[in-house]
Amino acid sequence: MLNGWQHRRSFVIKFSSDTNPEEGRFVGRVEHVASGKTTRFESADALVSFLNDTLNKVRQEFEQADTLAE
Repeated sequence: MLNGWQHRRSFVIKFSSDTNPEEGRFVGRVEHVASGKTTRFESADALVSFLNDTLNKVRQEFEQADTLAE
């Protein structure tokens, strides 16, 4: 039923040794599993922005595919 959509909302996040949550510092790399798109981030805001943008694109693709199937 999912037809390959099961990995569309999966990410791998690797935090570097520069990350210090107590100081609010988040540094690392994130990869979207389905597309392979990656980005480096130096703040929690940058990480969340990448996740948000990618998930919005996934939602749009799913809605378009659902519309085409009707």
